[in-house]
Amino acid sequence: MDPTGNPEIDRYMKVIQDQLEQATNIQSQLAELSGEGASADEQVRATVGPSGNLMALTIEPKAMRLGSEALAEAVLEAVRVATQNAVEKVAELTEPLLAGENLAQMMTGNLPGVSSDLQAGIPDLSKSGDPLQDALKHLKSNYRF
Repeated sequence: MDPTGNPEIDRYMKVIQDQLEQATNIQSQLAELSGEGASADEQVRATVGPSGNLMALTIEPKAMRLGSEALAEAVLEAVRVATQNAVEKVAELTEPLLAGENLAQMMTGNLPGVSSDLQAGIPDLSKSGDPLQDALKHLKSNYRF
């Protein structure tokens, strides 16, 4: 990346570049992440992906004797436990990037302490070919240095 001539901007751009590299590494780890859970009696086990999507469900043959309502509750319990397990793993993995931010709020699109007007003006750099250059252009066009 070419220096801008402004040491302060160059320092911020280096921080952003380092964070993007860290985020890329975390993203590849998230792609492989899963959460596991089981019903209290362990007759039903579930595996979910990082976003909570059900990836696998195992029902022991003797669980079929539970009846439809009890079996449904056992499935829901296993999925809830697996989802909570996945959320905990995601939070642990992303903690270095979030530096104490509330992951649950961020996952729902609510950025604590940031007005909705300001959030609407934040560019989506995830779809950019060169996020660092686009961030620099955004900074230069919207702020005076």
